[in-house]
Amino acid sequence: WLAARDSKNAMYFTLLIGALGTWVANRDLEPAFSASVALPVLSPARAAWNVAVAALVLSMGYTNLHVMPPPESKDKTDVWHVIAPLGSCSYLTFWSLSIITQYSLWSCLAELACGGYLSYAAVLPSNFVAYGEAVARRVLAACYYASPFAQGWAVTLTLLWLKFNWFEARWQKAVIDYWRARGVPVASIMWWAHLTILAAPLDFLCKNRALLAATAMPLSSCYKFVAALSFYYIAQTNLLFRVNGGHWPYPFLASFSTWTKQAALVSGIAVAICGICTVSRTCITSEGNEYLGPWAGSEDNNEEGDAKPPTPASSLSVQHK
Repeated sequence: WLAARDSKNAMYFTLLIGALGTWVANRDLEPAFSASVALPVLSPARAAWNVAVAALVLSMGYTNLHVMPPPESKDKTDVWHVIAPLGSCSYLTFWSLSIITQYSLWSCLAELACGGYLSYAAVLPSNFVAYGEAVARRVLAACYYASPFAQGWAVTLTLLWLKFNWFEARWQKAVIDYWRARGVPVASIMWWAHLTILAAPLDFLCKNRALLAATAMPLSSCYKFVAALSFYYIAQTNLLFRVNGGHWPYPFLASFSTWTKQAALVSGIAVAICGICTVSRTCITSEGNEYLGPWAGSEDNNEEGDAKPPTPASSLSVQHK
């Protein structure tokens, strides 16, 4: 069961990385990230912060997939049937953690590479060093662009899990009671796997707000992306419900068995995600320190060059406003 699930999940990750790579390679690069513009200096404190955020999110993704034992086949629980067709991607948690972990990991690696903490020359032939630098800038630009969506989705995952799982009696019986009876500390595992709400403010703290204000995803694009992703997920869920023998990934969905109820549910969730993305985008463009982490606001940090971006990026931010 685990081998079959993991092979399907690996296929999903391959498709996701391929889709993200194609998008990054083909999108227009913002002037703030062009090779002629010096990026903000990455101090050791901010580098460590990036690594810590990525490690935190990756640990949540690992916990979600690899800490829980597989269900016993003789019980034939819903999860056994739900995962059979396409693996874990039947679950919104897996979707969300896949997106958030990819975002956090590539954002961290791009920051470290552009900040000089990863050596291109150590891993690339000399004639590919310039290409490696260009790729790192392009990935970093994509992560800055996607920041409002990633932060909004991270907050929403925790809130949805609390509303429709943790405080839902049928889910408690199907998941918590089932695993507790088998000696599994399921509550601790589930809490850690769904605390992605922590990733949003931590990610915001380690990004340069001038660059974010100039390059982050416009709200109109964010709304369209959230709507498309939300309705695609519910369409996929209905298709898999018919393929797997009539098993919903979450017990509460049994109360939303008609298309009209599901459309209302998805619309409400999409509106909530868009609202959180709006808050994130508003914080990005608000006045204040360029960094809000422990390195922000002091003259010492300003002397090191980490509290303010270089002039070209700052001027671009002003023009954007």
